[in-house]
Amino acid sequence: RHVTVVTTVVSHRSAEGSPDLESIHRDNLRLLHAAGVSLALGTDHPALTVIDEAERIRALGVFSDTTLLGLLAGQTAQVILPQRRVGTLTAGAEASFIVLAGNPLVDFAQIRNVSLRFKRGLRVDPPAPAPGKPSIAEAMLPALMQGKLDSALAIYDHMLVARPDSFDFGEQALNQLGFAMLSHRQTAGAVAILRKNAERFPQSANAFDSLGEALVAAGRTQDAIAAYERVLRNLAESPRGAPEYRRNLETRARAQLEQLRAATR
Repeated sequence: RHVTVVTTVVSHRSAEGSPDLESIHRDNLRLLHAAGVSLALGTDHPALTVIDEAERIRALGVFSDTTLLGLLAGQTAQVILPQRRVGTLTAGAEASFIVLAGNPLVDFAQIRNVSLRFKRGLRVDPPAPAPGKPSIAEAMLPALMQGKLDSALAIYDHMLVARPDSFDFGEQALNQLGFAMLSHRQTAGAVAILRKNAERFPQSANAFDSLGEALVAAGRTQDAIAAYERVLRNLAESPRGAPEYRRNLETRARAQLEQLRAATR
């Protein structure tokens, strides 16, 4: 009771010498589901994502597509963010969702075909990652998975100097890593990662918007206010980004500042 099991069928660990893991995973998932245990999709693989996890579980044939999509889009989000009304399109829920180009109940592969993203009612158009290079997050993950945040940040600094052409050091690399940590409730680590990103991209309004969200989650109201003020300053000083994207960031920053300042009065 009050326990959620994260699936982690996709793993970074070697399965050499193990028995039929697919059968084990299939049987365990069926037992958990039949017992009414709360499930959430997730993976500890350094390069794969929850989408890969959903596809692997689908291949096991345990759940119908409808049930699996409910786990992916609904229950998993609600487990990660229990204080927010996410994972549902009911009245009054937070308007954070994606729009797919096709119906995944007809073609499950459509879960990868994202056409629009919305975060708290605002459209989000993230910068594209650098092509052909692994994210620097992949080099940092082994240290992070051992709880060595300082070592992970040191790896970033070292690789940026020693091997700047070997990894994608773009803004999205640390931004995605920081939000992954935030989704696992590793708030202090998320703040550190997203602060590093803001330091690396000091003119980016998006980097400070992400840092502000982590600081809010950490309960650091004054620091969050400073981050969202920096969002507005960066928007005023730089024309970077599409007009609609800039308007969305500005609207969000002003709304967050209003709420945070009201909380300190």
